[in-house]
Amino acid sequence: MTPVLLTQFPLIKPLKSMLRQTNHIIKIKPYSVSSALPLLIFVIKICDDNALETVKNWTFLLDKHGPATVRIIVASIGLSGLYFFCRSIRLFSCFKTVNDIPDEFFKKHIRLRGIVSNVDWKGRLVVSHIPIVKLPFTGNQDSEVLIHLAAVNLEESGINWLRHNLLNNYIKFELLCKNEIDNSAVCDVSVKYKTLPMMMKNVNREIVRRGLGQVINYTDNEHIKALHMIPRYNRLVQNLLLSESYADKRGVGKWKRPKLVEAVSGYPSQIVDLVKNSNIFIFLQICYTAAKEGAIVLKNLSRHINTLALHIYTKYKRNLKFMYKFRQPFGHPLFRGITRAHQRFINKTVLVKDNNVEEALKILNKKMSQEKLLEIYRRTRYYEKPYQQRNQYSFEICKAIYNEDMNRKIALISRKNRPDRWPGQY
Repeated sequence: MTPVLLTQFPLIKPLKSMLRQTNHIIKIKPYSVSSALPLLIFVIKICDDNALETVKNWTFLLDKHGPATVRIIVASIGLSGLYFFCRSIRLFSCFKTVNDIPDEFFKKHIRLRGIVSNVDWKGRLVVSHIPIVKLPFTGNQDSEVLIHLAAVNLEESGINWLRHNLLNNYIKFELLCKNEIDNSAVCDVSVKYKTLPMMMKNVNREIVRRGLGQVINYTDNEHIKALHMIPRYNRLVQNLLLSESYADKRGVGKWKRPKLVEAVSGYPSQIVDLVKNSNIFIFLQICYTAAKEGAIVLKNLSRHINTLALHIYTKYKRNLKFMYKFRQPFGHPLFRGITRAHQRFINKTVLVKDNNVEEALKILNKKMSQEKLLEIYRRTRYYEKPYQQRNQYSFEICKAIYNEDMNRKIALISRKNRPDRWPGQY
């Protein structure tokens, strides 16, 4: 084998430099680069000629294409890193629903953009999402992302304002949190001014500032949770409260106050409402309804009582008549004194039935004619005298009749200067 010279190998210089670097890094001493050259020459001598030729070829290729290869490797590494970065931030992705949006976007409050395609009856915006970088070969993709205005309760006028001003317009929305109940995103929405396209205005604050909505009450649990957990949501609520106070001071929208004429004209109705809502009026109304119901009950009860009384009266009519006659046993005051004179003289009297005095007088005349007392009766006309005056004499007459003392009868009846005597008696 022929001796090999060091000058025949173009790798000697790089090897020297490499050995120097390793000596500097590893800090091997006291050996130098020149002391390692004999070992390197010995290794190269052991190799055959073919190996030396391959080494020459590789060194030639590296000398020729080395810089370009390094550039290509660096560029490929940079492009791959850029690809993974774009993939992590969803640079080209279009979100069709809220569920497609990653949770990291809500945590980092990423600002997205889109076009409002519709406004539903609850005031939620149906937005067609636009990617950050839209590729030219991708067509229009169907996207319906539901967006709820953060911390705002919309009125009907506010929904109409959204339909009139945001429909088919370009907006930007900042993701704050996700509403799991209706599967929508709670966002802080901004839209461009029509007069100043370069500037954006906050839709949430504009709605509250115009009095078309108000800040959510503190009774909402989701609202309270978002206030404690999300600082940006808290700052947004503070700005909305300032806008609400501004709208209240100006008296716009929901906070609009009536004019003086309207206020004065509304006083009677307000007074009527105050009276109706007062406790005294409510108490009187309750009393009236109770009295009315009681009157209705008493009316129905009286009807039933009347029918019952009528039934009892019709059923015991004869008994009632008998009781009436028992209270006035002889039906006419003419015979009360006679019955009081003696009970055995009842057969000598006549009952007056149904106030038929004429029939009773006929029967009495018949009986008295049989006993020869008719002339005395006719002369005295006893039945025409008042009750208090005839009672004493009726007792005496009946006693005389009972004792059959005719002289006594004639003396009692025909005596003169009686206190109960009246002109034309004789």
